[in-house]
Amino acid sequence: MSPGYLWSKPAQSKLLLRKYIEDTRAREKKSGMYDIILLALLSACSLTMISCVYNSEEDLAPPSMPCNTDGITYSGDILPILENRCFKCHADAIRLGNIVLEGYDNVKLLVDSGRLLGAVRQDPGFSPMPQNEGRLPQCDITIIADWINEGAPNN
Repeated sequence: MSPGYLWSKPAQSKLLLRKYIEDTRAREKKSGMYDIILLALLSACSLTMISCVYNSEEDLAPPSMPCNTDGITYSGDILPILENRCFKCHADAIRLGNIVLEGYDNVKLLVDSGRLLGAVRQDPGFSPMPQNEGRLPQCDITIIADWINEGAPNN
């Protein structure tokens, strides 16, 4: 259709122009909706990716929390750490790596050899513990180290 045709028949030109405007608006609405849907999907994916980060207890704990190392005891401080973080693999019934942390005498053998502290501090040359989990919180490591420095008493 030539441009001259539109101007020679004003009634048809007006209808064609109205149709063109309506079609253009419909396309803009569709593309606007597409943009909104695309933005929503990208936002959802971003939120999902942000929420899939690994946080260790140490990273999540507020830095101002003091670590109480006064009066450390085997039964009150050390045993609960071992029960919560170590017995999954090193209980008497499981014995992963042929290491047993159940019972004071078994723990004391690892303390005396330096293997317990080296493992929980993840020192070079030691198998880092706990395996396949986040590192122990620094306060727990400090409690274990202080207990060992005090002679690892059975109290």
